[in-house]
Amino acid sequence: MDSIKFLFGQFPPVWLQYFNSSLIPLVLYDFLDGRLVTIYGQLYFMEEGIFVIHRHTRIEDNLRNNPGLAQFVCTPRTPADPLLYLIPPPVEEPL
Repeated sequence: MDSIKFLFGQFPPVWLQYFNSSLIPLVLYDFLDGRLVTIYGQLYFMEEGIFVIHRHTRIEDNLRNNPGLAQFVCTPRTPADPLLYLIPPPVEEPL
């Protein structure tokens, strides 16, 4: 998230309107058992800073899609519900 602040801090404020609603990944969790969880959202620029709104979570089960990967992942598949272990960045605070 610091890289997002750094990158958009280099642009003049007038240019930032062209990047509003751009879709960006915020956090990627790799559970090392074939599952990837990505939290992403849309950029929104305000006077107070850069916010990410309309956040969504995408869960990919690479082991289900590619069973051959089972020989390369840790077993057993834990945690049972990966969403319990996610700590997304706060919505109310700018990046």
